[in-house]
Amino acid sequence: MRKRVFTTILTLILYFGCTACGNGNENKTIRVEVLEGSVTPVIDRSHPGSQDNDMGYENGYAMYHDGAYHLLIVEMFTDGGTGGGYWVPARIGHWKSVDGDNWNRLGAIVQGTNVSDDRRKSATWSPSFFWNEDDNRWNIFWRGDNAAFRWQSQVAGSDGVEGPYEEVKMVVPHDTDRGDKTWASGWIHSFGNVFRADDGRLYSFFSDYIIENGEVNWPTGLLVSEGGVDGPWKYLGTPTPAFNYCENPFVSKYDGIYFCPYDDLQHLHSIGLGYSTDGVNWNRVIVDLDGHADWVQGNDLMSFRTPMGLIKEPDGTYTVFFTALQKEQSYFSVGKLRLKIDIIDTPEPQSLDYESNRVDMSDGVLWTSTGGTWHNEFDGLSIFEMTEPSYLRLYGQKTFGNFEMETAVRAVGTTAAHRQISLADARAGIVFGKADLKKTDDYYTVHASADGKIILAKGDQVLAEAGFTESLFTYRRLRVTVQNGTVSVYFAGKDTPVIEHNLEDYHKGYVGLFAGKEHLHFESVFLKGCP
Repeated sequence: MRKRVFTTILTLILYFGCTACGNGNENKTIRVEVLEGSVTPVIDRSHPGSQDNDMGYENGYAMYHDGAYHLLIVEMFTDGGTGGGYWVPARIGHWKSVDGDNWNRLGAIVQGTNVSDDRRKSATWSPSFFWNEDDNRWNIFWRGDNAAFRWQSQVAGSDGVEGPYEEVKMVVPHDTDRGDKTWASGWIHSFGNVFRADDGRLYSFFSDYIIENGEVNWPTGLLVSEGGVDGPWKYLGTPTPAFNYCENPFVSKYDGIYFCPYDDLQHLHSIGLGYSTDGVNWNRVIVDLDGHADWVQGNDLMSFRTPMGLIKEPDGTYTVFFTALQKEQSYFSVGKLRLKIDIIDTPEPQSLDYESNRVDMSDGVLWTSTGGTWHNEFDGLSIFEMTEPSYLRLYGQKTFGNFEMETAVRAVGTTAAHRQISLADARAGIVFGKADLKKTDDYYTVHASADGKIILAKGDQVLAEAGFTESLFTYRRLRVTVQNGTVSVYFAGKDTPVIEHNLEDYHKGYVGLFAGKEHLHFESVFLKGCP
């Protein structure tokens, strides 16, 4: 029976700019629309193939081949009684579907055990398909215990996708040469699929696992093969990771663009989507999934778990299968999303252009830390300057009368420690005013607070406020327009303003970002002057 879906649209428009690996994605805009989300899981505990699977499904890889979807997926068959939790041991299952809704389990390819000294069996994660032209066979790569392995089909030709498969070798050992990579420990926490970039070489993403200042991060970079599929593989050696807070990064190429959906471990109810024009230099957007699968449980990072690749459909849309914790089930089930992705050329991305009164920033996260220092993941501060620990002002003496400014705000950090701060004090938004954005009564702030309020204030005086029910544990769009002294505030993608208010004494002023507490994040800043 075909599963029901509901339709809603969420549009993210972001601008390609500086990347962690380089700048190979300039002059592009990506637009992502979430068109459909499965109302019920396509694979859950009730499926006949789940009979001996106690905990459900974690990460995996989906592709479309010869008229059918194929899914390699980690099956967490134990309830955690073996000492490794329900993640260890696990097994890799192979599933098949003609329509993406009704699935049949073909069997297990790799059966994990709780043998701690066997890197092949003590952890079975991140499986993916790869068509090996040299051998004319389907290969499967997967991550063991801090190492990666290659298996191949015993049946030659494209019809051999269903196997059976046999082990070939450990292709990425745990002591792989790190080169000059200094941003992580070298631990292979997650292993992506093998793909060929525009330079002709084979690459694969890997995710590390580090703890900095008490906060966990999963920095992700590229491995490159010096030879064929069996390597030798080495770390690419970039000074910074391609992505942070990332697991299960699997790459597909469509229409000249490389896409990499991944498990976004920083934001709630979301997935990450990396993109690149050459396969080596990467950028990413965060796709908010709130309201797109009501069967998903909870308000934490275990809710939406892992996207399993990206599949382009004949109608030009994209399918993403994902795992998530199902409500009232304590079970990780499999769902489905349908996306629309447009790539659009745009001039002068991420720039400060005084002539046209326009600022574009994207793929940068700005936040305040203890002590009032602003940090970022790229050189975004070059177009802002700090005037006081709570404010970033647009750099230079530029002032705006009528303007439109939009940003994405996230008011609270993802760790338990960050969530202990006062929700009322967790405020993030936009500041503008006649003065130099100092602490005077001549500036205005429009901010969202984690206790569910949008507030327009002049100094400490509240001029107007509105309530909202959306969670600020994930990014929300905040847009402010000022036109002939009237300020209009839009929130969470709504077409109608939540606040409209006349500012009798505002004619022209500086514009910037405002944060009322540390660990407040901004993303995708857009500002333009208006007639």
